[in-house]
Amino acid sequence: MIGHPGSLRRKLAQLMALASMIALLLSAVALLLVAGYRNRQQSERDLQTLASVIADNSAAALSFGDARTARRILTAVQANADISLVCLFAADQPATATAATVFSVWPITRRGDCPASLAPDTGGIAADSMRLSKAVMVDGVPLGMLTMTMDLRPQRLALLQQAAVTAAVVALALLITFSFALRAQTAMVAPIIALAELARRVSLTADYGLRASKQGQDEAGQLAEDFNRMLAKIETSDHELRSARDALGAEVLQKTEANRELEQALGRLTAAQEQLVQAEKLASLGALVAGVAHEINTPVGVAVTAASTLRAKALTLRGQYREDSMRRSDLEAFMSLAEDSTRMLLNNLQRAADLIQSFKRVAVDQTSDERRRFQLSAYVREVLLSLGPKLKNVEVTVDCPDDIWVDSFPGAVAQVLTNFVTNSVLHGFDDGRKGAIQLKAALRGDQLELSYQDNGRGVKPEHLGRIFDPFFTTKRGAGGSGLGMHIVYNLVSRRLGGRIRALSPEGQGLLLTLSLPLVAPTASSERHLGANT
Repeated sequence: MIGHPGSLRRKLAQLMALASMIALLLSAVALLLVAGYRNRQQSERDLQTLASVIADNSAAALSFGDARTARRILTAVQANADISLVCLFAADQPATATAATVFSVWPITRRGDCPASLAPDTGGIAADSMRLSKAVMVDGVPLGMLTMTMDLRPQRLALLQQAAVTAAVVALALLITFSFALRAQTAMVAPIIALAELARRVSLTADYGLRASKQGQDEAGQLAEDFNRMLAKIETSDHELRSARDALGAEVLQKTEANRELEQALGRLTAAQEQLVQAEKLASLGALVAGVAHEINTPVGVAVTAASTLRAKALTLRGQYREDSMRRSDLEAFMSLAEDSTRMLLNNLQRAADLIQSFKRVAVDQTSDERRRFQLSAYVREVLLSLGPKLKNVEVTVDCPDDIWVDSFPGAVAQVLTNFVTNSVLHGFDDGRKGAIQLKAALRGDQLELSYQDNGRGVKPEHLGRIFDPFFTTKRGAGGSGLGMHIVYNLVSRRLGGRIRALSPEGQGLLLTLSLPLVAPTASSERHLGANT
């Protein structure tokens, strides 16, 4: 129910007064904040300028250890009444700001008030002081540090006085505004009440065909005409909105179906990518099996030859024994042959056993992906030994100290090295050049720096930034899947908790640098790293 016109007039006057009060208060507060901020900024600039001048003038005194001259220079700041403390420190070790002693101070009686920390301290809005630090340097060589403290209380007092004056002006303006608001004419209230009643009926019935009656040619009458035009537009818009809502419902159904199809396609694409990654890993394991088979073939072949020779000689000696034609020299020759043959058998079978043991360790690491502590140099050589067929025409140099032990995932390390070698052979040495690979390892604190460099054709600058992207390859039709280096990036950054960087200096092949922790992160840390990658 609409209230009495007098009530509306009174409310209108109160509303005008309230709006004016809020506007004036906001303006006053904004002016005070801006004034305080500008005063603070100006004080900080003045302090920086004065500190720079004093620091430059103090350089010579500090350089020659002249404390008297330094004290006279510091005394010059007393012209600024807001400066409360100036401390000049001499650096015991110029390269560090933590080892410093007080060289001079103004006022001299406040030597004990010099700050223990040389870091700047601008304080908060309510702070009583501001401290600024400035390095004293000569030709780029740090000689010490100057700290200067400014008292902010006089500025705060001036700001409070300005606030009091502003508050008085705001109060006077509010009284004037409220007196004008009370003199509003009743004539402007009646048309507004009629419009309010019509708006209430429209809102209750949603009948946009209703119209307001015009009661004059003034602004109220113009308001009635505008209100009627607004109702006409709303009526038209309502019809259009109903039609658009029906069309939107149909479109939403279509979009929902399309989104469902996209989600299904994304799921299939993700599954296909996981299958390709797993296939890449299995291909690396297959290369490992082929390499070990190739390396074992030589010692086993020698052992078979030695065993066959020994057996043939034994049969010959047995025939001579049965025919009673065996001589002492025949027995001695057989014993010598038996000794040489058994030594060859043992040496080559031991070599084959070592290869098989190495293969078992590398294969188990790649399939189980378990964590253990291992010697890096020995393990790297085992992995390179298993890659023998790939390195047939490649000279490999390993520079890895024997005292480096790593608590990590050897399977991931083997996978990374295997993909490095595969990438070099497939992309770097495909032009028939004599291949050379250099592998270096060094300790940097608790980090392992591992570098892999080949002398291949390198990577073009426009491709270098994309070599770790999934499915990016320049050998799409020649055996490249585009997943090898992407797997390397994921293993290094997530599983091993490290970083990898690729460089390709012109004419120097490809350089891959890894920074790995000596102790790999735990499973929870690995998930965190994976989320941030």
